[in-house]
Amino acid sequence: MIHKSDDYSELYQKIQSLHGSKILLVEDNEINHEIIKGLLEGSGIVLDIAINEKEGFQKYKNNTYELTLMDLVMPIMNGYQATKMIRQENSTIPIVALSADALVEDIQKTKEYGMNAHITKPIDVQVLYKTLLEYIPKKRHAPSPLQQQEQQKSLDTFAHFKTLHVEEALHLIGGNKQLYEKILQNFQTNYSTISFQDMDRMTLERTLHTMKGLSKNIGAAKLHDLLLLQDDYSKEELLKNLQEGLKDIFCDIAKSLFLEELVEMKHFMLLKEVVAIELYLGDYFNKTKCI
Repeated sequence: MIHKSDDYSELYQKIQSLHGSKILLVEDNEINHEIIKGLLEGSGIVLDIAINEKEGFQKYKNNTYELTLMDLVMPIMNGYQATKMIRQENSTIPIVALSADALVEDIQKTKEYGMNAHITKPIDVQVLYKTLLEYIPKKRHAPSPLQQQEQQKSLDTFAHFKTLHVEEALHLIGGNKQLYEKILQNFQTNYSTISFQDMDRMTLERTLHTMKGLSKNIGAAKLHDLLLLQDDYSKEELLKNLQEGLKDIFCDIAKSLFLEELVEMKHFMLLKEVVAIELYLGDYFNKTKCI
């Protein structure tokens, strides 16, 4: 069973001292939106989201923020360019880079462009909290420590996963099982029909970069390692291995989460409706070789 560390519990209390702070997230991936919103839930921090750097710069000009979380790899304008534009108007607002790239030269480059800090994806909740606490002034005293309510969803939901390391993924998000399930469902929705072969070079590079971080968020260690070592493979071999790895992950998610929902729904459905859905799912799993 996952237990929140003392460090996390203490940070969760401290982050509430930033209640009322307004920050900007510039990020194009919806799953990363959900992750950061989930991690800040209950903190009282107001999160504004821009889906690309151009929109982010406009939001910055039209609003007052105390910090900006800046994704570096975006489709219209990259995070470096957006940071340069913001720095021309404001030299003091903290800008924190978000990137799946964690080499020394990557971090150094963010500093050269005027960013204050670098958070590596997948985002670790403790790193995020510590960074916000470092750069945003406190608005009030942190509340006294309270007994954390136990997450209601049982780990049994994820017990049958063969491709995902659940405990590692939950550690990154402070043991939040509801958020983890939401991340899995969004990952399934956004990537289950993906076709790498149909992408142009820029789109492919951006997609692989995004998946490098998300694979760690869902606990897909094998997929994450493959993306880290992608330069060791030919393009054809890499894409083939990715498609096969993703298929296994999607089968895991579908069988564990969707079937659990069916069990819960049985109490409110007619027998013929249950049978029809079970037949549909059985046919789906056979067609997709999810057996």
